[in-house]
Amino acid sequence: MLTFLLSLLGIALVLFTLLDVFKTVFVIGGGAGPQSSFIADRTWRLALRLHVLGSQRSHSAMRSAGPLIVLLILLAWTAELVLGWALLFPASAFEEPASLTFADRVLFATTAVIGRAGNAPALAIDGDGWETLHSVAGLTGVFILSVGIAYVLPILSAVAHKRSIAAKIHTLGDGVADMLELGRTPGGSSFELHLVALVDQIVLTAERHRAYPVLHYFHSDNRHAALAPAIAKIALLLQEDLSDVDKVDRTVRVPLERAIANLLGAISAMGLARYACDMPDLEDWNMATIELDPAAAGGAHEGAVPRRWLEAYVRFDGWDWATVASRVYAGDIRVESA
Repeated sequence: MLTFLLSLLGIALVLFTLLDVFKTVFVIGGGAGPQSSFIADRTWRLALRLHVLGSQRSHSAMRSAGPLIVLLILLAWTAELVLGWALLFPASAFEEPASLTFADRVLFATTAVIGRAGNAPALAIDGDGWETLHSVAGLTGVFILSVGIAYVLPILSAVAHKRSIAAKIHTLGDGVADMLELGRTPGGSSFELHLVALVDQIVLTAERHRAYPVLHYFHSDNRHAALAPAIAKIALLLQEDLSDVDKVDRTVRVPLERAIANLLGAISAMGLARYACDMPDLEDWNMATIELDPAAAGGAHEGAVPRRWLEAYVRFDGWDWATVASRVYAGDIRVESA
């Protein structure tokens, strides 16, 4: 009976691992699998707890959080497969069951999943049925390793893309005041083109956050390449009086604000909503969904991204909201309050 229960536990562990892989890698829009979400959220929360906002060294250390999360998820998948198959194969499946220990079965499962040949004679399989199951174990290992490699490469490309969006926004100015000055350039007529071009880029990175639920955790130690401060800066710009900025009307503002709301909605499934609800000053705020708030812009237009969403996003990315929200940016010093 104990052998039967252990085999059932092994089957459940293997199936749970494959389900977590399927939901994390292949299901777009629903967030990562339960185990992957737990690993990512707890690791990132720990990183934020240890993070020092004003320290460049701490920002540099935060860069390792994203790669570490990916490695921990891959290691967890592999370790669970090994343990699951070790439990599934009973001692009676081998030719020499009397001398077999659980450590031997773990070694056998490891060679099956990872693919290294050369089992010890005592680990020889007894029977064609178990040989077939051994082959299935090898297939699951090949699947995990192949999916892991194929999953990492597009994540790195998506990281480069979100950094490029932040860098693009930075070219418009270090702070809201700089962007307003650029937009109000006498005779200037191209500022709105930069804002319009951002809509597609922000929508694309939002969908990439949904496709790769670990994307947010890749931190940039350079503020000018960090997406959260850049997005917040653009959202705050849209809440300014832009009546004297040539061609920046509701046909520019509304799509851009909706694109930003879409991005924040994608990141909310990656832990932003839970983080915001834990913030002491926002504990009474329901962040289940994000909606544009007409009052956020003083009724100037249809709606704006609420500042509290922006603050939660910036802080969830490891940056100081007071610095980001200041109209004039000078290094890490808050020059003028928004």
